[in-house]
Amino acid sequence: MVVRLPGGAAFVDALRQQTKLGAVLLSSDRLDRLADAFVSASPEDWDEMREALGRYDLKPEDWRELLRGEVGFAVALEPRAEREPLVVGLGWLDAGEDVSRRLLAALQAVVAEQADEPHALVRDDLQIAGLDVTHLAGPILTTETPKIDFTPGPSGELSEDEIQQRITEHQKRLQEAPREETDRMHFFLARQQGRLLWGMTFPQSSNKVRAMRKAGDESIDWDEVTGLEAATAMFGRFLSGQNGASTGRVAGLLATPGVGEQLPAGKTLIEIVGDPRPLVKLADLDSTGQAQRAIESLGLGALGPLALRTSLDGSVLRSAVVLSAPAPRSGVVALLDQDTLTPDPPAWVPASANEYQEISFDLAKAYTSLKQLAGQQGGQRGSQAFDQIETVAKLFTGADLTALLASLGRQFSIVSFPTKSGAQTADDSAAQAASTVRLGIVVPVNDEQIWERLLDHFAGSGAGGLHAVEEQGFNGYRMSAGGQDLGIFLGTSRLVIGIGPGVSESLLSVLRTPPEAGAALRTSGVVERARSLMPLEKCLSYSLAGDSSGADLRQALLSLLDQLTSPVHLASSPPRYRAQSAAGDAADPEAAAIFNKLKELLPTDGELEGAVGVSVDQTIVTEQGLLIRSALELPSP
Repeated sequence: MVVRLPGGAAFVDALRQQTKLGAVLLSSDRLDRLADAFVSASPEDWDEMREALGRYDLKPEDWRELLRGEVGFAVALEPRAEREPLVVGLGWLDAGEDVSRRLLAALQAVVAEQADEPHALVRDDLQIAGLDVTHLAGPILTTETPKIDFTPGPSGELSEDEIQQRITEHQKRLQEAPREETDRMHFFLARQQGRLLWGMTFPQSSNKVRAMRKAGDESIDWDEVTGLEAATAMFGRFLSGQNGASTGRVAGLLATPGVGEQLPAGKTLIEIVGDPRPLVKLADLDSTGQAQRAIESLGLGALGPLALRTSLDGSVLRSAVVLSAPAPRSGVVALLDQDTLTPDPPAWVPASANEYQEISFDLAKAYTSLKQLAGQQGGQRGSQAFDQIETVAKLFTGADLTALLASLGRQFSIVSFPTKSGAQTADDSAAQAASTVRLGIVVPVNDEQIWERLLDHFAGSGAGGLHAVEEQGFNGYRMSAGGQDLGIFLGTSRLVIGIGPGVSESLLSVLRTPPEAGAALRTSGVVERARSLMPLEKCLSYSLAGDSSGADLRQALLSLLDQLTSPVHLASSPPRYRAQSAAGDAADPEAAAIFNKLKELLPTDGELEGAVGVSVDQTIVTEQGLLIRSALELPSP
C-alpha cells in the first residue's frame, strides 16, 4: 500500500487561488493570526522549543518546508520461506536540500548523544545504491508477566487482607521482573537531492525468539531472525527506483483496467494505492486449508488493486475510490451486483432538504449470503446463531426473518433536514449538537402486516417507550429518548422513520402531498448543477446536496473546534491541554483560551456565504469493479 501527498503547499495555494472557501479560510492574514494565537498563548513553551531545536540547527519554521514537496509512505511485503512475509515500511519526504540535510544531521546527533544509554539504538553506516545510508538497530524489550496467585490457604478462603497482600506481592514481582530482548527493529535513512528516504521493519519475531529460547537455543542470530538482509535489499531497490512519483509497482497497479482512468485529475491532495492480493496469498501459509476456503467463500480471490484520490479540479473538489473486482463475482463480493438506480429524486423530496440519498440493496439476499457463509465456515455452530435470530423474528412477526427482510423494497431513501432554528448555538456541546440531528428514512414495503405485527409487539410490551398514534393517514408509533424524537409509520406501502424534532410531520406531509414545482428537489436546479459536475449514471447509490449557507459552514467549523476541546480529545493531548480532572468537568483554562482565540479567528457567516455549492456522489458497479466518486462545487473567489 502507498499513501502519497504530492504537495501540501501546492494544494493549499490552489485552494486559496481558485476557490472562495480557500481564499477566506487560508488567507495569509488569517494564517499569520493563527500562528500568533498559538505563540502568544504560551510564549515560554515556544521559547523552550526554539532553544531545543536550535541545539540541532533546526527551527520551528522548518515545518513549512516539510509540506512543500511530496510526502509518502508505503508498506511492502517480502516473502520468506516457511514464515510470514517480512513487513517493511518505506517513506520519502521532499524537504529541500537544506532542511533535509539538517534533519538527517539532527537525527544522527540525537543517536550519538544516547549511545551510552542502556538498550540504545546501534548505528551502522552503509553504502546502498550509491548513497550513504544510516542503519539503526533498536531492541524490543518485553517483560514476562508473572501470574497473580489467588490459591486459597489452609482455610480454603482468602480474606480481603490476604487478597490485597497477594496483589501487592504480584505488583512487586512485576516491577522486579527482568526485561529481555525478544525482537529488533531496523531503520534506514538516506538523502538524495533534497529528498529524505527512510525504511523500517516492524516487530514480527517475538514468538520465534521465545520458541528458540524455550528449545534451549540462546545463540540467536538477530540479523537473520529479524530479516535484516531482506530489509536491506528492499531498501536498496527502493533507493534505486527514485525516479519520481507513482513509478514502478504503483504505476502498474494504476494501469489495471478500470482503476487509474477513474481517478480524478487536478491538483492532488492525497492518493492511496493498495493491492490486497499479497494479503490474500497469505492463506497459502495455512496448512489446514481453512483460510483458503474462507477466501473462496467470500470471493476475495478475484479482487485487484484499490485506489483513492482527492483532487482540486479547477473549482471542484473531486474524490474517487476504485476497487478492481472483475465480473463474474462470487461469494460476498457478489453482493455488489444489485439492482441499479436512476439518479432522479422522487417527487416528494422537498428542496428544503439539506441532502438526499438513495441506496439500492437487497437485504434478504445479503442475509441469505451471510447465513450460507456462516454455515460453510462454521458448520453447525455457525448456523446456530442465525437459527436463534430467526426463531425470535418468527415469534414476533409470525414470519421467518428472510420473509421479513424480503418484505422491504430494495430502494432506501434518506433525507437530511436543516437543524431547527434556535435548536443549537455556538456554545453547545458535542452531545447537545448530536441531539439536533434531523433525519428521515423512507423504504417501500410490500407486506405491511409483517411490520405491523413487529411494531405492535414492541408497543404492547412497552419496550423503548413506543406508543401507537395515527397521523395524516398513517398508522405509527412514537417515542422520545434522550431529548430526541422518533417516529415510525406505515402507510401507502411505505415504512417511514423520522428522527429529530418535526421530521415525522414533514415526511408524512410531503409523502401525502408532494411539493409543487420549484419546491421539490428534482425541479430546484440541484440535479442539473450536479450533472454539470459529473455524469449521473445508473448506480447502487447516489446523494445530492444543495448550497451550504455561511451559517451552516461556520457552525460546522465551530462544532469541530468544540470537539477538539472535549474531554475525550483533551485526554490524549499534552498535559497543558488536558482536562483538569479525570471526569473532564472543565478544560485547562489556558487550553480553553487558545481554542476561544481559534473560534474568534473563524470567518463570519457573511464571509462564508456562497463558499460551498452543490455536492454529488455516486456508487457505481461496472464489469471491472466498484467505483465511488464525488464532486463538491467550490465557487471561485
